[in-house]
Amino acid sequence: MADVCVVGPGGVGGYLAAVLAQGGLDVAVVARGAHGEAIARGGLRLIDPQRSDAAPARVTVHASLDDAPPAPVVVLAVKQRDLPAVVAQLPEDDAVVLAVQNGVAHLSGPLASLDASRVLVGSVYIFSHVEEPGAIRVLGGPRLYRFGPLDPAQEELALRADELAARWNAAGLLSAADGDGRRVCWEKLCLLAPLSSLTALTARTVGELRELPEMMATFRTLVEEVRAVALAEDVDVSAETVDFIVQGIGSTDPEGRSSLFRDLAQGRDSELEVLLGDVVRRAEAYGVAVPALRAVYAATRLRYGVRVPGARPGDPESARILTMTLTGGTPS
Repeated sequence: MADVCVVGPGGVGGYLAAVLAQGGLDVAVVARGAHGEAIARGGLRLIDPQRSDAAPARVTVHASLDDAPPAPVVVLAVKQRDLPAVVAQLPEDDAVVLAVQNGVAHLSGPLASLDASRVLVGSVYIFSHVEEPGAIRVLGGPRLYRFGPLDPAQEELALRADELAARWNAAGLLSAADGDGRRVCWEKLCLLAPLSSLTALTARTVGELRELPEMMATFRTLVEEVRAVALAEDVDVSAETVDFIVQGIGSTDPEGRSSLFRDLAQGRDSELEVLLGDVVRRAEAYGVAVPALRAVYAATRLRYGVRVPGARPGDPESARILTMTLTGGTPS
């Protein structure tokens, strides 16, 4: 039996798996293709300035959940689009399931089919991605994993979450449990939806955005609008969260660009609908006014040709800026 099984050892799941394995836990991962083969062959490597001396983490690699050993905790670190298929493969046992997807659409989606007494949901504060097969590059962020029960009435599960966070912290993974996992996800969305959309729409870095007071005022408005939708869903996101997020931008990596920007600029599938479209549609259903979110969502769709009839699928200018940035050049 493993201590934890991670489905999807990408930027988020891979960092978790590597740190816990380096901290002495028995970790299994579900991965296929070149990434899975590289992990099985040479271990899971972290390219992280905070762990520059760490050896590759040794984890067991399995092609599916059916092949993986039983574990008391199963972490689902796949994209939202892949979540339904993974949930359908989960064994019917008492293992705690921790889903760490962006957005909130999954909270009432496939996870709702599981026994609420075993479902934790959470968010991760880290800038990381698969650099090459078998290697996770960490660009920054606090590297924090927060989670709590999908159903806040599950008090026993909340205690298990506390115990899990304590064990993971002891192994070296910065973790925090909360009594309401929905709140955790909405608080992350209050940050991620505005930051991702503005960096994608403007093709500018976080540092450039915060140099313009008018843009920071827009950022605050977007955060407030996301919070208003959360409140309409009876999720207690405090007003102080808005101030915390806006102030926190001041300490964010100034060269940071969102994964949403990278995906849109390169014509790949993106989380635009997960991060913005879903919130706009929820706001409409509740009668909550979100004019700034609606405008940014529409403008981003138009720029990148997302579900716009006749539009090209990508933006060559954004792709040029991205390529120059990634290769060390200076975008003009």
